[in-house]
Amino acid sequence: MTTDTQVAQAPGSLLGRARKGVLWVSVVVYGSKVLNVATTLILARILAPEDYGLLAAASVVVAALVVFTDMGLGTAIVQSKADRQRMASTAFFLMPAIGLLLYLVAFASAGTLADLLNSPRSENLIRVVSLSLLLGSFATVPAALLEKDMAYKRKAIPDLVPTFVYIAVTLVLATAFDAGPYSLAIGSVSSTVAAVVLVWAVSSWRPSWCFDWAIAKQLVSFGKHVLGGGVIIYVTTNMDNIFVSRVEGPAALGLYGLAYSLANLPATHIADVIGRVLLPSFVQMNDDLARLRRNYVRSLKLITLVVSPVVAGLAATSPVLVPVLLGPKWEPMVPALALLLVFGGIRSVAGSTGSLLLAVGRPGVIFVTGLTGLALQAIALPVFLLVLDMGVTGAGLAVALASLVNSALIMAVVQRMLHFSGRRTLALGTRRLLPAALMGGVVWGVGTALPVALPTLLLQVVLGAALYVGFLVLINGRAPIDEARALTGR
Repeated sequence: MTTDTQVAQAPGSLLGRARKGVLWVSVVVYGSKVLNVATTLILARILAPEDYGLLAAASVVVAALVVFTDMGLGTAIVQSKADRQRMASTAFFLMPAIGLLLYLVAFASAGTLADLLNSPRSENLIRVVSLSLLLGSFATVPAALLEKDMAYKRKAIPDLVPTFVYIAVTLVLATAFDAGPYSLAIGSVSSTVAAVVLVWAVSSWRPSWCFDWAIAKQLVSFGKHVLGGGVIIYVTTNMDNIFVSRVEGPAALGLYGLAYSLANLPATHIADVIGRVLLPSFVQMNDDLARLRRNYVRSLKLITLVVSPVVAGLAATSPVLVPVLLGPKWEPMVPALALLLVFGGIRSVAGSTGSLLLAVGRPGVIFVTGLTGLALQAIALPVFLLVLDMGVTGAGLAVALASLVNSALIMAVVQRMLHFSGRRTLALGTRRLLPAALMGGVVWGVGTALPVALPTLLLQVVLGAALYVGFLVLINGRAPIDEARALTGR
C-alpha cells in the first residue's frame, strides 16, 4: 500500500512528476473531450434544442446537490497532511451517507423544482440523473488519493473509459430507441457507474473500520471553505440557466446550455489539465514563496499559450462552425457562444489560480472574491433578459461581465500575495494575448467574406494556426516556444 512518505520520496523531481501528470491528465481530458465533441455533433443533429434544455434544467438541480455531496472533502484529502489511512477511512464513511441523503431530497422534490424552472417535463429526468449523487460518492476518496499521489497514469483508465460508456449508451438510446433527453440522462448515470467500478479497480487503497472525529472536523473545517466557494461557483454558473429557463423556456435553455458547454471546452478544460496537477504540486512547495511564484508564473504562461489561440479561433469561426457542424437550428446561440468563449479564456486563468490559493491554505479568498462576480451577475441577468429582452445573447453577456470582474479580483489578490509587479504583469499579459486577438480578427473577417460552408471553416482553421504562430514569434520572439519546451521536458 502506498503511503504519503513513499510518495514524497518517489524518484524524480517534483517538476518531472508534474510534467508526467500533465501528460496523463491531458490524455484523459483531451481524449474524453474529443470524444464528447464528436458525440455532441452527432446528437445535435438528432436531438432538438428542447431535449438539451430539459436535461439542462434537471442538471441545474443535480449540480446544486453535487456541491454538497463532496462538501469539499475531495480537495481536503489532497491538501491534508493527517495520517493517510485514518483520514481516508473517515472521509469514506461520510460520503455515501451524504450521497443517499441528497438523492432522497432530489427524488422527493423533483416535481416542485421542475415547476420552479418552468420545465415540468424535467421531473423524472431529475430523479434519473440524481442517481449519480449516490453512486458517485463511493469513488470520491480513492480518486482523491490517486490525485494526491499524482498517480495520473493509473487514474487515466477510470477517467477516460466512462466517456466511452456514456457515448455508447447515449447514442444507442438516442438512435435505436428514440429516447430523447433520457438518452443523455441514462448515459450520464451509466458513465458514473463505470467510473466508480474502475477507480476501485486501479486503486490499491482500501478503507479500515475506523472513524476519527478529530480528523473529520479537520476535513470539514477545510472543506467548508471549499464548499462555500463551491456554492458561489454553483450559483454563479447556474443562475444564468435558471433565468433562461424561467424566462425563455426549455428550448432557449438548450441553445444556451450547449453554447456554454462548448465554450468551456477550450477554456476550463484545458486549464483543468494543468490546474489538477498544480494543486498537489503547489502543496509541496507552499513554504518557498520564490519557488511558488516562479512555478505559478510558468503555469500561467503555458495556460495562456494554449488557451488563447483556441478561444480566439473558436470565437472567430463560430458563425461558420455552428451552422456547418451542428445545423441551422442551433444558429441563434452563435453570439452567446462567442461571448462565453472570449471571457471563458480569462476565466480559465483565474481557475488555475484557484489551485494556488487552495495549496497555500487560502480557500476563503475564492469565496470572498466570488461574491462580487455573483452580485454583478444577479444584477445583469434580469437587466439583459427582462428589461432589454436580449434572450440567450443577454445571458451570455451577463456571465461574461461577471466572470471578467471575478477573475480580475482573484488576480489582484494573488498579485499582492506573491508580490508581483502590476506593470510588468500587464505588459507580459498583453504580449501573450495580442497574437491570439490579431489572429481572431483576421479569421473572423475571412469568414464574413466567404460562404458559410465546410471549405470556409477548414480555411479558417488552417489560416488561424499559421497566423497565430507567426504573430506569436513576431511579438514575443522564441521565448514562448522555449518555455513550453522547458515545461514539457523537451
